[in-house]
Amino acid sequence: MRIIPAMTQFSLRISPLTRSLGLGLLLLASSLGLRAQEPAQAPGGRILPDLEQQRLQALAHSQGEETEVVWLETNQESFLGLYQPALAPHPKGGILLLHHDRTSADWPGAIKSIRLGLPEAGWHTLSIAVPDQPRLPVEQTLAAEALGEEGKLLDQHYQQITDRIESGLRYLEEQGATHFMVLGAGSGAYWAGRYSAEFQNQRVNSLVLIDALRPQRSIEPALHELVARMQIPVLDIFHSTITASDPADLLAKRRAQAARRQGMANYVQYHIPHHPSDWKRTDQRLVSVLRGLIAKRVEPVPQAPRVQASEPLTREAPPGTR
Repeated sequence: MRIIPAMTQFSLRISPLTRSLGLGLLLLASSLGLRAQEPAQAPGGRILPDLEQQRLQALAHSQGEETEVVWLETNQESFLGLYQPALAPHPKGGILLLHHDRTSADWPGAIKSIRLGLPEAGWHTLSIAVPDQPRLPVEQTLAAEALGEEGKLLDQHYQQITDRIESGLRYLEEQGATHFMVLGAGSGAYWAGRYSAEFQNQRVNSLVLIDALRPQRSIEPALHELVARMQIPVLDIFHSTITASDPADLLAKRRAQAARRQGMANYVQYHIPHHPSDWKRTDQRLVSVLRGLIAKRVEPVPQAPRVQASEPLTREAPPGTR
């Protein structure tokens, strides 16, 4: 079986999200070169793996003034979050963004466009660093699979992602959000879907999938099975291509079929034509489509502010008096 490297596979399936791969890698390499001497310790005194720490520090230093760089914590680590407050006096809620494997919380394309575009619609956005999926050396893979070691690694990986999601949701809650949406792009959509399936209506009120893909290593349950369990609104957006056998299109079809079998009225799938020659228009279209779908299918019904009862202006006269 031919194994496609993660970035190559992602580029083949989600070209709108990775058309700026060369530019992104160039900027990242440049930033790493400038920051290579920084200590491998995040604020708060917690230690991160050196490579991840260097990448997160470089990404943090590359942000403009419009982005609030926050260091979030779990019981095991500190990690980076990029926060954009809603551009509205009364925010509609908070959106937590999960990026594709081996990209970043500010990756050019869907993640960056959405995290910067949705605050204009009244939503807080928080894009968090998703840890890279663990990989075993090739010579150990077969033995590890026989012993179930790879399965253990994937379980630990999902637990690490779960801890980061919950830390991110707590941060959004601290910013005043009461309605929570989890959005994932690429393999991030799988982790968003898995977490939402487990904690729907408890911590997650709605789910958004953008060009959803499987993680690099096969993992169960599949995303279409998770979608079929959802009782919360699910927005499933993907960029269609001219190739009928495109893996992303086939996976999207499987998710739609699973939703139809369950009669899911709260599931909406929307495909956007892929225009590689006009990537700016593609990003603008994605944000526009997402804003429209959220307004129509997700946004909580606005509630009138509570007014504390006060003394009535007139009092009813006691019986027998005027």
